[in-house]
Amino acid sequence: MKTKIGNILVLFALILLCPGCGDDTESPVAMVVLKADTSFGSAGGSGNIELSEKPEKAIVTVGSEWCSVSINNASVGVTVEKNVYMSGRTALISLSYPGTEDILIPVSQAGGSIVPVFAESWELFDGTASWLSDTSGWSIVKNDVSSLTWEIAEEIPGFWGGAYATNGDYLALIGFDYDDGILPQDQMLVSPAFTVEDNNVFSFDCGYAPVWMYLGDYFYFDDPLFTLKVKISDNNGQTWTELFDAAENNEGKYNEDNIYDYLDPMWEKVTVDLSAYAGKEVKVAFHSIGRVPDYIGVDNISVGVTKESANPPVKSAGQKTGLGKSFSGKKVGVSFTGKGKKLPVKEFF
Repeated sequence: MKTKIGNILVLFALILLCPGCGDDTESPVAMVVLKADTSFGSAGGSGNIELSEKPEKAIVTVGSEWCSVSINNASVGVTVEKNVYMSGRTALISLSYPGTEDILIPVSQAGGSIVPVFAESWELFDGTASWLSDTSGWSIVKNDVSSLTWEIAEEIPGFWGGAYATNGDYLALIGFDYDDGILPQDQMLVSPAFTVEDNNVFSFDCGYAPVWMYLGDYFYFDDPLFTLKVKISDNNGQTWTELFDAAENNEGKYNEDNIYDYLDPMWEKVTVDLSAYAGKEVKVAFHSIGRVPDYIGVDNISVGVTKESANPPVKSAGQKTGLGKSFSGKKVGVSFTGKGKKLPVKEFF
């Protein structure tokens, strides 16, 4: 009897020491990504994501209008449409599997490069006003009383630092001056006439400091202080149709929490489809307009057909991207202390 009781006690102890020994339930298997072919040129095409397990669900959470996915056993097919614009773009795929946190896979696609039928970067500027001549074809339409107007410059001035030209040494610039009384601005820089061909796109670099578009004595997120509009005319400037508005393009992008991060001018690549004007002779205009202006730069103008580019290079972590260069320049404007920061403010009113 003592032996049986002893055996039972030993067995009970073993069960306590190894509670999972008699459990046949297997731990869930995690899904891992074995290979992801998700980098595309502007021509688009198909890629594949190879996984260790068949995913339960695959969806495109960002960029679904041009990127699609399909599940095929333990792989996910990725299809990307052709990108007819200059700017590259990024999509995001979410993969779900039981017992595994959702896996996010980025998809990148390069933009096209333009074969120009018309281009301008003001590199033939000779230090005179000859860029506004019958030979160059550029002209200015001035609808204000400000003493300032469009000019050729090497940089866009900034608060801490400015921005250089994006293509060569020169850019077109319009600015402001405290001595000018911060007068309202309404001026158009008008291009020479050119004929739009099939599938043409219009591309240019636009530079300005976002903070000044919205910050005065108060915030003007719903009513920007100035903007740059791009317009087109097919009747030699008698009437104009708006193609782009920098302020509208920024809608929802800036707010009171992040606007102070944008004190200095930044370059933005803008691309507009001109296919509706194919076969017509047109002019384009850069329209600086606002009740409280600031520096605006335009450079690297090109009109033409996008050509398919090679697959984009993979950027290493921390690699900087952007169009322009920055430098340490002198401060511009007045400053005050608010919200724990030293902030630049223009005294408008």
